[in-house]
Amino acid sequence: ERRKVVFEIQHRRFLFGDVKIGKCEMELSDLLKCAKVDAELPVMVGRRSTSGVLHVTLRLSTPLKEKDERVLTEKIIRIDKLYAEKPAVPAQGTDTGKAAAASQGA
Repeated sequence: ERRKVVFEIQHRRFLFGDVKIGKCEMELSDLLKCAKVDAELPVMVGRRSTSGVLHVTLRLSTPLKEKDERVLTEKIIRIDKLYAEKPAVPAQGTDTGKAAAASQGA
């Protein structure tokens, strides 16, 4: 339960070998209960902290000890009618707006 993960940051040079820039440490106690851990870790040179920050995301399929229980609240919307009602079509043989206007003007 007190175990740590150590991330070493290195700069890879082509012919001259790798140069260690710094390291970060993260405790694994959060992974006992959660399956996903997001962390911002300070980059350290020796035991001194620098201004650098390393962003780490660790994901497991299942937590190490306990089950990962999440409470989700969802809103369900029910739509009864998919389409708006179409306007009523006048029956054939009745006066339309143009015919009524023409009869009033004559």
